[in-house]
Amino acid sequence: MKKYNSAMNPTLKQVILLVFITITVFFLSNTFFGGYITPDRLGSEISASPEALYEWHLSQKAPFQYRLLFPAIVQGSWQLLTADQPDNEVFFYVYQGWSLFFLITAVISFYFLIQAFGFNQRWRLWGCLFFLISPPVLLAYTLPVHTREDTLGYTLLCVGLLCLMHQRIFLFFLVTLLGVLCRETLLILPFIFLFFIPFRNIAFRTGLAAMPVLLWISLRFWIDGGVYDPLEGLKWNLANLEQVVGFSFITFHFMWLLFFYGLLHRQSFIRNNADFPTQFLFQSGFIIFCLIVITTFIGGIFNEIRLLFLMFPWVIMIALHVLRMYQNRISAALQHKKYQVYLLINVLVFGVACIYLVQHYQQFLDPSRYAIPFQVWIVATFVYVLITVLFIPLYYKIFTRRTIVVKENMRNIISFCLASFLK
Repeated sequence: MKKYNSAMNPTLKQVILLVFITITVFFLSNTFFGGYITPDRLGSEISASPEALYEWHLSQKAPFQYRLLFPAIVQGSWQLLTADQPDNEVFFYVYQGWSLFFLITAVISFYFLIQAFGFNQRWRLWGCLFFLISPPVLLAYTLPVHTREDTLGYTLLCVGLLCLMHQRIFLFFLVTLLGVLCRETLLILPFIFLFFIPFRNIAFRTGLAAMPVLLWISLRFWIDGGVYDPLEGLKWNLANLEQVVGFSFITFHFMWLLFFYGLLHRQSFIRNNADFPTQFLFQSGFIIFCLIVITTFIGGIFNEIRLLFLMFPWVIMIALHVLRMYQNRISAALQHKKYQVYLLINVLVFGVACIYLVQHYQQFLDPSRYAIPFQVWIVATFVYVLITVLFIPLYYKIFTRRTIVVKENMRNIISFCLASFLK
């Protein structure tokens, strides 16, 4: 009889830890950060009165009524629990429960996606923590982010990419159909399959990619969406370019430069990791970035940072590649006394400036007709800018690496030549 091993699997330990962290983030977001998933605020987000949340009028308006999957899950579950007697309190807890569940599935599916891209347990944990501390997740339910079906969308995106990495084409096809029913931005999945997957011929890829697109078009004819302005987002973005820049920055904060550095030197990373997932990640990264930025600028609103956040698998995992490659140099920099002084000074300066602005923000910001918690966003902005500033010396260690390598190679060549001459 084999001896029973009572030690818990390390992966399972991390998954359980991430579940607890995700639950904490969810309730922090809705308790201390002004999130809308509370009995008194949910109604204003889904266009329903607090006494009849189950009416959910927003799901009957364009373009939201084309996003059938999340409302169907929530309302279907609620109807099963309440039968023929509408219960407002039960609806709230069902909506809250599914929102939390899909946030958890987004984190866990991303964890296993990072694993499929060749990262060990430590980097998988870091990747999920980067996901959780990003404003589109940490402030997911705080105006003006408006997260509803998006966490389900993040889950489907990660599961779809997992299916591709493991060549589970039929499962991928099902995920693409569910993605279209969730929200139109997940048409990115058939786009990826058409242009970046080499293990099927072009005719097969075109046929499969066309089906979710046909479903998306069919929904527009099948459901009477009413009248809405598809260029509303473009008009807002053009009129608020400073917010476009600001919200774009805090979406991925310190990870942006790591992402662009990885893309710039993608051949080095591909040579070091010749597997298909790594090649796919770096070869598709720039196109995915352009596609999401352009479609968000034309069809979305940048202060709803959940739209731009759709590229999180690429940004976070490329950032992980860069951090992993230069982890020794970064670790040495963090332990240097000069860096610790730099950190202390910046924390003090940003802390004082943040406290002042939180107390006097009415002098600098115009009041909004929406219940936007300006103080929360001011603190968040200062925190993410501070993190980025603290990374500046680390960026220097990374970005000057090639210069150092060239100098070392020149020294070796000169030493070799001198040694040969002296012989």
